[in-house]
Amino acid sequence: MNSVKGLLRNTMEDLCEKDLKKMKHLLRDDGKIMWSKLEHADGDDIVDLIVEVYTEEKSVETVINKLKHMNLNQKVEDLQKHLADVKAESPASQSVDSTVPTTERGFLVGDRVRVRASVVEPKHKWGNVTHSSVGVVKAFKPSGLMLVDFPGKPGWTAEPSEMELQGFVVGDRVRVKTTVKEPKHKWGSVTHSSVGVVKDFIPNGQMLVDFPGHSAWRADPSEMEYQGFMVGDRVRVKASVEEPKYKWGAVTHSSVGVFKAFTQNGLMLVDFPGVTGWTADPADMELLGRSSVPNHYRIIDYY
Repeated sequence: MNSVKGLLRNTMEDLCEKDLKKMKHLLRDDGKIMWSKLEHADGDDIVDLIVEVYTEEKSVETVINKLKHMNLNQKVEDLQKHLADVKAESPASQSVDSTVPTTERGFLVGDRVRVRASVVEPKHKWGNVTHSSVGVVKAFKPSGLMLVDFPGKPGWTAEPSEMELQGFVVGDRVRVKTTVKEPKHKWGSVTHSSVGVVKDFIPNGQMLVDFPGHSAWRADPSEMEYQGFMVGDRVRVKASVEEPKYKWGAVTHSSVGVFKAFTQNGLMLVDFPGVTGWTADPADMELLGRSSVPNHYRIIDYY
């Protein structure tokens, strides 16, 4: 019987020199393994480093994510199949699902989650959810199962051991956490109320965020939080806002509109009754309700 480590080593052995080099660069870009250790490492060494840093439980997901990034989808399928065979052969695999911790802190209501890349078939089936679907934890059942709202599939039942927290991705709306007094890379013209768009990730694990008036602001992901407006959301101006940044026009505090798009500089376009394309600073707005929209509307066209 192959071990997880053995499966990963077989996968590395099957990579050509060019793909192995790309794997090293992708691991370096995560910022968790020093390039001095990766640069001259062979396939076995790379697996040892991955398991050491990410733990064996998460090492398969890490490798699968890198293979997907490299568009090596057949190798992803092969690894997932062999992993399923290993789990089926393991006596312990029949009883560990409800006891293995899913994250360092566990899941909380409001967390953004997705199915782990190493899961071939969720215990409660896919429905129209996929590995790339990102949902929000809405509640927990007495049995410990989670209810997750995915776009187009609210109340999806999930086994916590099959889920993972979704980190930031390019296109996410973010802001600095209110608990952060001074960002690692300083404020510049950004404030706690500023809402920006994740533009890119750089090799040391930091993010580049485009804020209105300050593009490519460098951010430490641990200091940021998700700002959750999505196309189709029902929104209104916060009661605490005396004067919106872009003026009232015919809109009032009691007006309820539908969020239609983001502009290139991170502002919102909202359709209110009688007022279409009203420009709003996200910091001035609050969410009233969410519509179920297809996944491909998660990151939208800019105007």
